[in-house]
Amino acid sequence: MIKELGQNLGKAVALVVNMFNPEKVLIGGDINAAKDLLLPEIFNCVKQQALPIYCQDLEIVSCRFIKNATMPGAALIKQALYDGELLMRVVEG
Repeated sequence: MIKELGQNLGKAVALVVNMFNPEKVLIGGDINAAKDLLLPEIFNCVKQQALPIYCQDLEIVSCRFIKNATMPGAALIKQALYDGELLMRVVEG
């Protein structure tokens, strides 16, 4: 069951990696309780489904903000939009 969860999360993360080519993916929230089992499954799935060049330096790590998992991601997206880099990627397709 945990392997299946890791694979399903990995598929979703792979989509994000293919769209935005992030340097790091933070995994937070309650699933961090099983991070030792989940993170390798997520990373293996991402390596299989994302573009290889995007996976070369990609880090998938657990987030220290366990209880408020959406805050760091929202802050990073907000910063990227203000910097213009993310906005240009979205506009360019």
